Amino acid sequence: MLTKMKAIIIETVRQKTETLQECIQSIDIKIEIPASFSRMEEAIAYFRNNPQPDLMFMEIDPAAGLCLSLFNRVEINCPVVFITESDRAGTDGPFPNCLDSLSRPIDPYRLRKCIQHYLELQEFFMRNHSSLYEYFNGKEKLKSRILIKKGTEYQTRRICDVTYFFSSHKLIFLVDNENNKHLTTARSLSELQDQLDRNIFYRANRKYIVNANYIQVFSVANSSRIRLKLAQPVNEPIMISQQNTRLFKQWMGEKL
Repeated sequence: MLTKMKAIIIETVRQKTETLQECIQSIDIKIEIPASFSRMEEAIAYFRNNPQPDLMFMEIDPAAGLCLSLFNRVEINCPVVFITESDRAGTDGPFPNCLDSLSRPIDPYRLRKCIQHYLELQEFFMRNHSSLYEYFNGKEKLKSRILIKKGTEYQTRRICDVTYFFSSHKLIFLVDNENNKHLTTARSLSELQDQLDRNIFYRANRKYIVNANYIQVFSVANSSRIRLKLAQPVNEPIMISQQNTRLFKQWMGEKL
């Protein structure tokens, strides 16, 4: 049986006795809890900037609309175990992504069965759909080379040698580390982006995808946007919008 899992806890109505984390960790299963939140805004920021956990425990109080607004503000793909008060007043489902629901006070037996249920489902899908599991965990095969077109002939270029990709008149070009521009066979930047290593390539805006290894410097420009300076000259400024500034700085800091 698989035992590795990461769980996030959202506990907006903390009990004075036993917290969810204490209940979960009292079970003899290795569960890593990388984050626990008491405020919904903190949870929203976490999901916007971190990978999805394997499982989420969410406490629901009578003001359920406030808690469930999380699903409208960020994308939640993981299964969820909902924790309700014993009388369940104002907390009737259905709830999004619901794996199970538990009520206060939490029954250790029910909690154990709930986690066991998740692990059994995980094992089933890994055993019978391993290719899908690898795909959704980012292990799909990424491009190491890309086709370029020269007249009626085709050649290849190594992805690691690409400084940036850009679109022009619905065509996708690349500029390599020797400042050579080539027409690629890619149909769109969005399609290409899904085939690139996102630890290295960043979609700066609708027109550009840049290689982090060739970003020389970035600076704050007008309206708090970020201007990128690459190792190779670009005919126009590559700008990152104000709303993506914080995420870009975080992503870039992790790559340095």
